[in-house]
Amino acid sequence: DMVYKGKKPVHWCTHCRTAQAEAEVEYEPHVSPSVYVEFPLSEASLADAATRVPALAGRQVSVLIWTTTPWTIPSNLAVAFHPDFEYGAYDVNGTAVIVAKDLAASVAAKTGRSFDTLLATFPGASMERLVFRHPLYARDSLAVLGDYVTLEAGTGAVHTAHTRAHKWRRGAGTGRGGRVSAGDDDGRGRARGDRGGAPALRGQPSAGRPDSRHW
Repeated sequence: DMVYKGKKPVHWCTHCRTAQAEAEVEYEPHVSPSVYVEFPLSEASLADAATRVPALAGRQVSVLIWTTTPWTIPSNLAVAFHPDFEYGAYDVNGTAVIVAKDLAASVAAKTGRSFDTLLATFPGASMERLVFRHPLYARDSLAVLGDYVTLEAGTGAVHTAHTRAHKWRRGAGTGRGGRVSAGDDDGRGRARGDRGGAPALRGQPSAGRPDSRHW
């Protein structure tokens, strides 16, 4: 067996400033809003995407994710697609928005946006290694494949923050040069420039990423 050195998320006590074992964690009721968030395709991947899905040529393209943990968005490094699911690109207000085809109707109903104009369909595997852009920060979000993606709810595209859950490590082979921890030892957001922190956590969204990315 190969021995390797890596990183994984651990439970952390912000009061004691130390790691905790699973048995030491006690949960209290907590409610977070669920949100839909658009991740635009990077300019560097536009030509590649058009080669894989010709109907995307010359269009603005984005993928829509749904999450029940919006506080993990700052740590995002990837968006996961199921390799075998069928995805659709829909014309939504002039942008080709990607969601799982089987979930398009429910996404339209919940967001109040029209997903009536289907531009193309393709397997999730065709999205692998395309590069999207973080909706808040000037950072890439890589398209990866994950067998944990389901069609039970959401959009069929999973916002992936490797430091926030063990299961996401299965899609963590992003090659992006490490993971992003958006909090310090006290549980507070890191400022720009802190080692391992998300950039501009207490600043403004980066240029070109308006608040409309949050549906």
